[in-house]
Formats: sequence, C-alpha cells, structure tokens
Amino acid sequence: MALDLKRHLFFDLDRTLWDFDSNSKETLASIVVEFKLEEHFGISFDPFYKYYEKINRSYWAKYAAGEIERESLRVDRFYNTLRSFGLENENLAKQISTYYLGECPKKKNLIPNALSVLDSLAKDFPLHIITNGFTATQKIKLKESGLQDYFQNMVTSDMANAQKPSSKIFEMAWNLAGSPDKENCFYIGDDWNADVRGAKQFGFTPIWFSTEYRKTRVKQVSDLNDIIPLVRE
Repeated sequence: MALDLKRHLFFDLDRTLWDFDSNSKETLASIVVEFKLEEHFGISFDPFYKYYEKINRSYWAKYAAGEIERESLRVDRFYNTLRSFGLENENLAKQISTYYLGECPKKKNLIPNALSVLDSLAKDFPLHIITNGFTATQKIKLKESGLQDYFQNMVTSDMANAQKPSSKIFEMAWNLAGSPDKENCFYIGDDWNADVRGAKQFGFTPIWFSTEYRKTRVKQVSDLNDIIPLVRE
C-alpha cells in the first residue's frame, strides 16, 4: 500500500517511544556498581537514584531556560549528586558522566507496544521524530533500539537551536517533511508543555500520551495502540 503523503505523524522520542526512565535507571544502577560507590563511599543505589533524579530535573529546567550550557548539564548533575553525600570530586563526576552518556543510549527498553504500533503506522504514513535530546545521543538510541528505520527524519533541539515548545523546532521538522498541510499533521508526545502546547501552537494536532487525565479537548491516549484509530479517522 502506498503511503498517505497528505498525513504526517511526528513523534517525541524519550518517554513516548524510548523508555527513558527504565533505561536511565538501569544505567545509574550500573554506575553504582562500576564505580564502587557503595564500597568506597557508602553510596547505595536507592539514595543515589533519588538525589540524581531530583537534581537532574532541576538541571534540565535550567538548560531549557538557557541558564546553563550543555556540558554543565552533563557533568554538574553528577557532581552535585555526589556532593549530596559529602563527596566533592569533579574528576569522578566527569568519569560518571562519560560512562552514563556512553551506556544509556545503548539501552533497548521501549514503551509497551511501540514497535507494533510503528509497524502498523509506517505502512500508511510518513513518520518523523522531534526531540529535545542531543543529536548524537538520540541517533544512538534510535539505532540500538531498532527504531531508526521507521522514521524519515529526526530533528533535535541542538539541530534547531531551540527546544520544544518553541515553534522553531517544529518548523524545522515540518520543512524537512516537505511542508505538508498542518491540519494533516499529528504530533504524539508525553509532555504537556513541550509536546502538546508546542504542537498546538504550531498548528499540528497533538495527541497526548499520558496516564494522567486532564479535562481537555486534546486527544489523549494511555496506550500507544490507541493512536492508530485516532490518526486514521
């Protein structure tokens, strides 16, 4: 069957298709073992993970606001996690950062039903990725997880020099897709602000992938399978 070139589907990557939380948690558990954090410093996984998650969220918020550079995000989140345990060791933080950035993108955990849904949709529609992640990292994720061949294009925040919900990143992806009629463009993502608000303000039809319920006219799904009938209406 020929692709319906009038209708284009754009996807977020992390937490929509690629299971960021599971993959990150596995990598952080490996860090505790690999760097002997409990053996040498008394830092066990559960508190390490708890502090890291809180600090990581704050650093991503600072990065999104343009308050810090990428390298600061990557290293300082680990430096400050270690410092939460009274360990101020910049060299160790850099080593852990390098390990995390090298290993996490290779993880293969996907959101349930991601592959079967993409198998179905890719037969009928052009598929694209719009992600706030870094280009090199996101390319590894797509390749290692088996997602790469489903998508015609990927636009990242560093390619567009803008992060969702900025219309700039959506516009770049839209142009790469051939500037199709925006009324026939769907965007599927998990983040209300970055994905839903960003897609809507650019003129795409957002589909919010979340277990959280909001009283809204926005199309909502908690299972990726439920996307299929929505985009084929």
